Amino acid sequence: MITKQIAFEKCHISDELEFTTLLNFLHDQRIVIHFCDTPSLNKMIVLDMQWLIDVFKKVITVEPYGVEGSHYRDLWLKVEKTGRLDEELLAHVWGALYQQREVFESLIQIMEKFSLMGEWPSSNDRKQYLVPSMLMSYPSEDVVGLVATSRLPSLYISFHSRQVPTSLFPRMVLQFYQWCSEEWPNSCQPQLYRNFARFLVLPKEGCSIILVCHSSFIEVVPHWASGVCSTSNGSKGNVDLPAIVSDQPP
Repeated sequence: MITKQIAFEKCHISDELEFTTLLNFLHDQRIVIHFCDTPSLNKMIVLDMQWLIDVFKKVITVEPYGVEGSHYRDLWLKVEKTGRLDEELLAHVWGALYQQREVFESLIQIMEKFSLMGEWPSSNDRKQYLVPSMLMSYPSEDVVGLVATSRLPSLYISFHSRQVPTSLFPRMVLQFYQWCSEEWPNSCQPQLYRNFARFLVLPKEGCSIILVCHSSFIEVVPHWASGVCSTSNGSKGNVDLPAIVSDQPP
């Protein structure tokens, strides 16, 4: 690691513990970016935070970045419609970084750590990632109307600022998806839209959880209905739905 060599030779760092302490201090001061969660992340030290932001912007940006040609534009439109990012498109926008596998994998892990993207199941060799912040399509009136048919009260998450913090809802959707995938691995794929997500946690029982982002609060709706998943691959039985705390909307 070049950074470690410089630290030992130029900064008179004497051992690994001292080097780790220095990295943690510089990270806390936002001078460098370094995580030690995994061996891959531990090897990566980002000295230029603007460079890291620019790398992220190539993925989580409203305007298509470097997608000249119909093929890549189709892949980008897929991201905007479904929130699913093909590794082929990621390789295209990140260019040479994709060839540096250790760097590439570390960048993916950092984005996952910040809940900017998460791995999506794929049937082929190319990976797919879920990027909820890139969803641009809105749900139909029929889908939105499901909220009104719920027989249980909603949970409302409000904020002192009376405004949902920017980018919070997409990150919440991603974390909820990852949690549902662990708790109910055989559940159907979620229905994802901009500011709206429906997780079909127990399709055989007709149970789903709906998340709706309003301008000043987030609504969590428990919903039961028959035939919620026409392509169900089965569900894990005898699972209790997590408790929902109800309150009045802000």
